[in-house]
Amino acid sequence: MSVESESLLHEWQQFLVNSVLRQRDPHPTRTVYKPIQTSDMDCVTMGEPIMLNPNSYTRVKQVLDVIRANKYSEHTWSMVGCDGVSYVLSHRLRDDCPDLHDALLWPGQGHLEINFVKLLLKLLWPVGLETLAAMVDFQTARALHYAFEAGNHHKSWEKLHIYFQAIVQLQITDFTKTTLSPTAPEFFHWIHLQPNPTYRYVHHITFP
Repeated sequence: MSVESESLLHEWQQFLVNSVLRQRDPHPTRTVYKPIQTSDMDCVTMGEPIMLNPNSYTRVKQVLDVIRANKYSEHTWSMVGCDGVSYVLSHRLRDDCPDLHDALLWPGQGHLEINFVKLLLKLLWPVGLETLAAMVDFQTARALHYAFEAGNHHKSWEKLHIYFQAIVQLQITDFTKTTLSPTAPEFFHWIHLQPNPTYRYVHHITFP
């Protein structure tokens, strides 16, 4: 993490502590715990790599057991970040294994990216992405369904990249044909004047 990212993270933590987390408690009978100050937190230490591919229940259980065994003795839980298949398998294991209930599972950046890609695929599928999928050899009904469900993350991201690049080039080309001195503010204003709601819709997804 860069110095700028650490500074931003610290500033955001202070905002949470000083505003959101100190708002009036709607349940005054609950025990209110003092927020942990950043300076009081333990330093993060790097553990030894676990040379296993967590792609099955057995291997995920082995990885979680190693992580839990290496936690500080005074800690009552272990935070574990995981992505994709390992995230799904870890949640199922934790629900079925009482000894894993002290593992606090949270999605890593890869898992979030996978879900964002799936969401964008479904939003853009009826406005051109289905046609694009057919153009890149997803032609049968089964293949199109596989593409719609983002069965392969890398191919899904590649299709989105092609889609966004095409929208950018199309809309900027359309705009530059209307003026001799195009500017970015005029481009965004021009988009709002377009009568086609689908044209504006794909713009707002491509230029969030």
